[in-house]
Parts: sequence; structure tokens; C-alpha cells
Amino acid sequence: MKKKKAIKRFKNMSGIARALNITPQCVGKWGEDIPALRAYQLNEIMMKQDQDALKKKLALRMLRESGAEVEDTPSYL
Repeated sequence: MKKKKAIKRFKNMSGIARALNITPQCVGKWGEDIPALRAYQLNEIMMKQDQDALKKKLALRMLRESGAEVEDTPSYL
């Protein structure tokens, strides 16, 4: 995985570091390509985030279809 792709997803190097529970300095030492293990970990995190987002969308859709009054995305979703 390219570092640019990860920065786009996690906003900046600090966001990448938080996701991996490492320091931003460690991320800064990477070259253009993220080390294989860290790339794998980031892919797993991104897949989980995507799954969670889809679950939230489905839950909101189900609530709306049931006739429930739903404001924007509730904070608990």
C-alpha cells in the first residue's frame, strides 16, 4: 500500500499512527510504500471501518422505513 493512499483515508500521518497505535515518527520513517505488516493491519482496519459504516447505513434505512423519525446520523450509530 502506498503511504498517499493511507494518508487520504486517515487524514494525515498522525491518523495512521493512531490507527496502528504507534508514533507518528514511526510512520514518518516509512518510504513511499508502507511496510507489508503495517499495510496488512491498515487494510484490516479499513475493512472494519467500511463494515461498520454499512451497518450504520442499514440501521438508519431500517429505522426510516419503519416510520421512525430519524434526524441526521445519531451519535450512537
